[in-house]
Amino acid sequence: MNKSKIALTLLIGFVLAGCTASYTSIQPAGENAYYVTRTKNNFFKISGTLYHCTAQGKKMVCTEIGSE
Repeated sequence: MNKSKIALTLLIGFVLAGCTASYTSIQPAGENAYYVTRTKNNFFKISGTLYHCTAQGKKMVCTEIGSE
């Protein structure tokens, strides 16, 4: 019984560790505009997305430019 709990905990940890996303770069693209890069690590692949963001008051409004 104890070994199955350990195996289940390891499996859950392995799956959850492979499903992360992070913003890796923010570059200026003019006045109140930025390019933002997001990298997502899925269980089977890594993908990236590029956004064009503009500052509108206290919010950032982003439009997806492309993804891989």
